[in-house]
This record gives sequence, C-alpha cells and structure tokens, in this order.
Amino acid sequence: MKVGTLRGSFEKWNKVKSKEEMLEELKQYRYILSKSMIEYFEGLIELDYSVIRDLLAEDDRKVLSDLDLYRDAFIYNVYNRALNLFKLYVSDYDIKYMGNENGIEGLSFKVDGNNVFNFNYSSPRDNVPNGFRSLNIGEISLFKYEDNIESIKEDIDRVLDILDHLYNEKNPFGVPRKGIIGGPYAQWSIDHQSKINKYERLFEKLDSRGELTDKQKRQIEVTQRFHDLLLEDFGIKFSDFKEAEHYDFMSTPLNKQYIKVMPGVTIVDNVKCF
Repeated sequence: MKVGTLRGSFEKWNKVKSKEEMLEELKQYRYILSKSMIEYFEGLIELDYSVIRDLLAEDDRKVLSDLDLYRDAFIYNVYNRALNLFKLYVSDYDIKYMGNENGIEGLSFKVDGNNVFNFNYSSPRDNVPNGFRSLNIGEISLFKYEDNIESIKEDIDRVLDILDHLYNEKNPFGVPRKGIIGGPYAQWSIDHQSKINKYERLFEKLDSRGELTDKQKRQIEVTQRFHDLLLEDFGIKFSDFKEAEHYDFMSTPLNKQYIKVMPGVTIVDNVKCF
C-alpha cells in the first residue's frame, strides 16, 4: 500500500482540481460528449454520487478513461467524497488524515490510530515515455480487521495437512558415497527441513491465538464500520472483489487481499484476521 507520493515545494505535482476548475474543464467537452454524459460529469463534480458506482456501461467507462476529464473528475470525486464522509464522524472518533495540504498526491485516513482508507493517484511518471501519459489513475485501499476464528481453524487444518505430507516425503535422490559432501541429496534435505521449520512455526502462531483483547475488539469495531461506510458510498459489495492472485498463504496467513479492477483504477481490500 502506497500512501501517496510526497512532492517537494519546487517540484511540479498534481493537486486535486477545485470545483471551479472542474466545471471549466467540463465546458471544453460540451460539444464532444452527449447530453447524458455531460450530466453524468456534472453529478460527479457536484459530488451527487461516487464515480465508482455502477452508473456507466463498462464499454462507456473504458472509452471515457482515455479522457483527461475522466481522470480529473475521478480523482476530484473520490478525494472530496471521502473528505465529506469522514467529516461526519470527527466528533465520535479520533480521525487524522494526510492529503494535498501535506504535499501528497493522495489522501489517507486513520481512525483511532487504524488505517481505514488510502487513495493514491500519483502517476508513475518516470516510467512513461515522453509524449505519452499514463492510463493509470490510481489505487484505492480499504482496511479492516476481523475476528475470523473459523478461518484460522481452516488455516490450521491446511498447515497440518502440509506438515503431514512433508513428514512422510522421502528424498528422491540417492544417498551420496562416503566422503562426498553436498550434492542434490544434501540440498534437498536442507530445503525440505527448511519447509518443515517454516510450517511448524506457522502452526505455532496460528494455534497460539487466544481471546481477543479489548484493543483488538475496538480495532474490529472501528475498521469494520468505516469499511462498510466506504463500500456503501462506492456502491459495491465485498462479493465484487476477487482474492488477490499473488496471495502467499505461508508468509501471510492472517492477512488477505481482495481486488476489484476498474479501467485505470484498482481497489484493494486489505483484511487482517486476529
């Protein structure tokens, strides 16, 4: 998760455009876009609805994603709707954020010390050839904690199955002659024992899970609430996400990522299980 690129005071960087700037930019497209599309962008600029909501046909969104107007409106809409949403709860929670006023091309929120939202719209400009622009708009990250004891039990069963297989696995290479050091037999034995050690440590970590602390219960309560509020604002459900393909069970058994891809944008749902 990247919070957003920090730009120096003398470096050119992209601030979120103002409402007035967005309306002026929209004027340039009045003879290019249909009336319904103009009205759609007006709604985005007025913050009537989230740009993430499924209000456009997929083909239309793909075409629009090539326009600077769409990129600017997307960033403007996500940034300002998030600001407005969190402002509603400043009297109930300790809410801190970082954004343009901190010199960052992005916006991130912490609630009671917990990461709950991040929007990074900084372009990978160093990797884009001269004369071209990146089609990437940015990445949105959500965060929540879960008390998922059932998932942990499933992970324990998986680890035990893997260990059972490893314990019974035989070295496929022949025993080297006396006096021979190294070779495939020895290397396999070293790698095999290393795998066993990793999964035994993993089992111990999973099996040592006790009762939740008050702090953990509070983390679950806070992050789940804002996670649900954001999904509701975006008009999407958890079922709209797919588990990330790069998920590494052995290294992160209690941390899972789910992905939703839109033209130019990736939404990442980060779930940590206690």
